[in-house]
Amino acid sequence: GWAGRLTVAAGVLSVALVLVAPANAEPPLAELTNPLAPSGGWTDVIEVARAAAVVVTGAGLLAAAASLLVRFRRATGAARRQLLWLAPAAVLIPALVVASFVAAYLDSVTVLGVVAGLFVVLLPIATALAITQYHLYDVDRILGRALTYALLTAVLAIVYVVVVVAVGAAVGESQLSAVIATLAAVSVAGPARRRLQDAVDRRFNRRRFDAVRLVRDHVRAPAPGVSVEHVLRRALGDPDLRVAYWVEDRREWVTGDGRPAAPGGDDLVLAGPDRPIAAVFAAPSVPRELLRAVVTEARPELDNAGLRAAVALQLVEVRESRARIVSAADASRREIERNLHDGAQQRLVALAVKLGLARRLATGDSAAVLEELRTDVQETLVELRELAHGIYPPLLREHGLGEALRTAARHAVRPTTVDVTTSRRFAPGAEAAVYFCCLEAMQNAGKHAGADASVTVHVGENGGGLEFEVCDDGAGFDLVTVGESQGFVNMRDRLGALGGRLTVDSGPGRGTVVRGSLPG
Repeated sequence: GWAGRLTVAAGVLSVALVLVAPANAEPPLAELTNPLAPSGGWTDVIEVARAAAVVVTGAGLLAAAASLLVRFRRATGAARRQLLWLAPAAVLIPALVVASFVAAYLDSVTVLGVVAGLFVVLLPIATALAITQYHLYDVDRILGRALTYALLTAVLAIVYVVVVVAVGAAVGESQLSAVIATLAAVSVAGPARRRLQDAVDRRFNRRRFDAVRLVRDHVRAPAPGVSVEHVLRRALGDPDLRVAYWVEDRREWVTGDGRPAAPGGDDLVLAGPDRPIAAVFAAPSVPRELLRAVVTEARPELDNAGLRAAVALQLVEVRESRARIVSAADASRREIERNLHDGAQQRLVALAVKLGLARRLATGDSAAVLEELRTDVQETLVELRELAHGIYPPLLREHGLGEALRTAARHAVRPTTVDVTTSRRFAPGAEAAVYFCCLEAMQNAGKHAGADASVTVHVGENGGGLEFEVCDDGAGFDLVTVGESQGFVNMRDRLGALGGRLTVDSGPGRGTVVRGSLPG
């Protein structure tokens, strides 16, 4: 601030005036003169300016100390802990300034020496403590980097000299010894730099050391089920960190699960020899140098994760393709049901009405024949309506899963209990998938469970998605021997198209349980 700049300016002026001030030394140096001192009336002017500069310097020091104390009161967190080490020195500055003026007025050289000594050591010591304890000015990182390369230079020089001397002693003086020494120095440069950097970071940059070590341990032995993105978040302390991977053959960025991603301008892009590998976005509070060091350390695992992301992208495309196929099939079912309802069913209803009227007008055998025809038309109408409802039930569209499944259970071959614990409506595709999977499982139980079997259907929510379970207490079957029927394959495809899962549990004599789930 202005107080600091004023203090520095006054201090510089005071030193400059001392250089040109007349000599006023104590014996035995009283005879010495200052060759830079001007002559004439300038002596008094210099003395006045020098006194004014000293006063301004003292006032500036007082203002700087007050400013530091105000900053300390307003600071929070790490900044307050950094200033805590400087605060005692700032508190003593006013006393030292007053003591220096009093000692100068009383011409006490001893007191002036003590005050000057305290001025010289107090602030540097406080600053050094703040640097080592709470990373004030981030000087520790600069020192760490400088010390690393200084030690590396020393190690390489020792290696070079040792190899030159050893080879020279063995084969005599020649260029061979220099070549071998150079190769030796180059070969140890990389490992030596990493080891020295770790040793220096352990003392001067602990955050970098811990972050790099965490990532390095994961790269050496990846934990099952733990992604490199999760490890980077832990290492950098950034829960919102995101990683995007470059898929070369598609020329696009994707997330780890294959979803489209769009890196921003602030992302750190890790590039390979001929293509980008990954783009990492971290919060602005994460130091760029730390981010770069951690991402570089994670490069092998990021490369592997990029390959998995490319496979995930293909799986996403397959899943979306299956979803489109299922959606098209359901749309076709709805259209067939609509056409049957609005076309053939209505014409059969009209024909049954006309036959009824004709029966009333006819007599004898004609009336009996017409009644028989009317009965056939009504039975055909019932069968056609059931067929249309099986293709895509209007109850599912209008009233949801509960009503549609309970209606299906009433027409089931085996006694069936339906328990739907949610009244919430879901996407039409999700409801259709659960309905037809439950219907398929109920029909399978009716065919294979046995005459004495009963069926239970449960449908509910799970984490915002849908889950269902169809159980029977029938004969069951051996999954290994019999395998899965086409009906199970159809169910699995239906659920898989929407990102869901299907499991079948059965065994001879213990019934069959079909479970399925869809994400929210």
